Amino acid sequence: MRTLVVAAFASGLASGCLARPPEAEVEDDAATSLLRAVEESGYFDWEAPPTADDRPRRRMATGPHGAWVEVYLHPTLIEAFFGDEPLEAWPDGVAAVCESYPSEEASDPLLLNVMLKDGDAWAWAQLDGQGRPLTTERPDDCIGCHGAADDFVFSLFLPTD
Repeated sequence: MRTLVVAAFASGLASGCLARPPEAEVEDDAATSLLRAVEESGYFDWEAPPTADDRPRRRMATGPHGAWVEVYLHPTLIEAFFGDEPLEAWPDGVAAVCESYPSEEASDPLLLNVMLKDGDAWAWAQLDGQGRPLTTERPDDCIGCHGAADDFVFSLFLPTD
């Protein structure tokens, strides 16, 4: 049975020296392009990370993404997780979006965090709640934490034998 990850690990925050992913090819307006790509893919309809119990999409969080988050996982990422084949990395083209909120009741996100797998590389972006870019490409703070996860995705472990 596969183990489900339901929260970021504190050890991930402390292990910023893990292997860095390959460089991704990005455009000058990479953050806006990444957001546009996941919006056009209909990320609002993507699934939340699976859990052992019936938890709401908005969950209390610790770490840099805010007090409350809503995570959206690309359908191919979910299919790969539940697939029969062990994986060493997530498939090309998968994405994850993490919307950060100041409270459980807030209606507008403070931050939009986007990651998109491009071949062997990940493209990253962080935008404010209005979609204005804050960081793009390979922010060290993102990689520092996500480097502790399986192929940089905290919400799921890669399937193994």
